[in-house]
Amino acid sequence: MFCFFFVGCTQTKIIDGIKYKPYGLFNENTTRNEKIHYEMSVGNLILGIVLIETVIVPIYIFGFDLFEPIGLEDGHIKGAVIE
Repeated sequence: MFCFFFVGCTQTKIIDGIKYKPYGLFNENTTRNEKIHYEMSVGNLILGIVLIETVIVPIYIFGFDLFEPIGLEDGHIKGAVIE
């Protein structure tokens, strides 16, 4: 049953033809790209808090899947107000 949660958590995004994976606290140094803007996934945060008693799910979510790629880090973030 919990395998369905893991399928829903990972949001790999293709930006300019390159796949970018989400990162967490354990793999920030190896997965994060400085040219990409990442935001905290609220759904993953809530799922980790709700399933805190399972221990394994929060460790996976907070460790490897907490921040998801949004777009290029050029100051023009999707949905941002440009002045």
